[in-house]
Amino acid sequence: MKRTLSTLDAFCLGVLLAAGYGARPARADIALTSEEVAARTRATSAALASRRADVLAAEAAVSEARIALWPRLAAAGFYARYSPISAPTLGNVVAAQSPGPVGPDNPSVAAPLRFPVLLNSVGVQLGLTLSASDYIFRFPHTIAAAKRTRDAAGAQGTAAEHNAWHDGRSLYYAWARAVLDKDVADVAVDQARAHLDFARSRQGAGTGLSTEVIRFESELASAELLQRKLADLIELLADQLRTSMHDSREDHYVIGETIDGSDDESVPIVFKDCYQSALSHRAELTSLSASMESEKEQAKATGALMYPHLEIYGLGLASNPNPRYLPMEDKFHLTWEVGARLSYSPNELAIGLSQSRQHKARAEGLNAQRQQMMEAIRDEVLAAVQARQESALALGAAKKGRALAEDSLRVRRSLVAEGRATYVDVIDAETELVRARFAEVDAKIDARLASIRLLRSMGTVE
Repeated sequence: MKRTLSTLDAFCLGVLLAAGYGARPARADIALTSEEVAARTRATSAALASRRADVLAAEAAVSEARIALWPRLAAAGFYARYSPISAPTLGNVVAAQSPGPVGPDNPSVAAPLRFPVLLNSVGVQLGLTLSASDYIFRFPHTIAAAKRTRDAAGAQGTAAEHNAWHDGRSLYYAWARAVLDKDVADVAVDQARAHLDFARSRQGAGTGLSTEVIRFESELASAELLQRKLADLIELLADQLRTSMHDSREDHYVIGETIDGSDDESVPIVFKDCYQSALSHRAELTSLSASMESEKEQAKATGALMYPHLEIYGLGLASNPNPRYLPMEDKFHLTWEVGARLSYSPNELAIGLSQSRQHKARAEGLNAQRQQMMEAIRDEVLAAVQARQESALALGAAKKGRALAEDSLRVRRSLVAEGRATYVDVIDAETELVRARFAEVDAKIDARLASIRLLRSMGTVE
């Protein structure tokens, strides 16, 4: 039985529609530029945040190394309860029974000489120690090593910052390529529909063939498939842009800059200049150099174990009883002590030599890595320079190809109007123009990506 809406159902439906139930809010168009995407990607990069945390840790290590310069101050309080023992004696002492000379009225007596036994001990000790030899052989190198480690961490942070910037711009132009290709694909779909309609009208008039209809149906299906693939790709890349920028909005992104293939950034295209710039600005090389210098300084710092260790110290003691007062008294006494200690251990000599060799070996390994990276950077810069030059040539060829396709279409339409060409010639020219537009979009985007690749290889962002 067919069900009809009751008055109440119709009223409820009207209320829901009036309230906008189920309606999705319209998404605003947000114009994006490559610079904006790069800046927001860099500002919210988790990798960059991690590197900045490493820099803070390295700064703390430098502070720790400097604190080691301070004399070591130590304070301690103590209390002890001793087990009872018999009072020790040092023999007998002969003395008058009463004050005055010994005589019949004041005979001499023998009295035992005992030290008092105190069962409780309480006190406070304060010490100050200065490692004099470390100021010469160790501390300068540990501080220098910590600074070089900080420099290495800072260079890694710079590399992460540059990578985030270039990754943001590269992602933007990948998305822009899909958007521009989609615009061309939309034209291709409309064009294929027009071709199909024309072929069907000819077939209906008896002047066309069924094969023409099948051909244009296939052309329309291919164009619609490409259109759908590009729409999905745009959605995917737009989501990646939101993730990269950590943008929680669901706005619709549109291209906010003119992409004509020209690059306003003044980047040299001479290989020698680009390679020298890379050697000067690549943060990875700076990081390896700083790490290598840090290992060398640590090797010198461990060499301090090979020399005698000299300490200057001072102690203050306030205790009850004070062990320096004999016999012991049940009261507080304050005493002090200053001195110097010179110590040497053959074991530390062997340990110092071993640790020094370890750090020197690590420094040699880092130097080898740096040389290897310099060779890789040379190849990277050369490939980037060549890609930039080739992209410029490809862009020029693509622009000429598009202009030629437009002229060809205009000429063939004129010839059709004069009866000197057929509609098939016009369709072929339109198809060729679509291909030329796709090629021009690719050439424009490839030129921008080639510039980004060159800047990345040179270790700069502009």
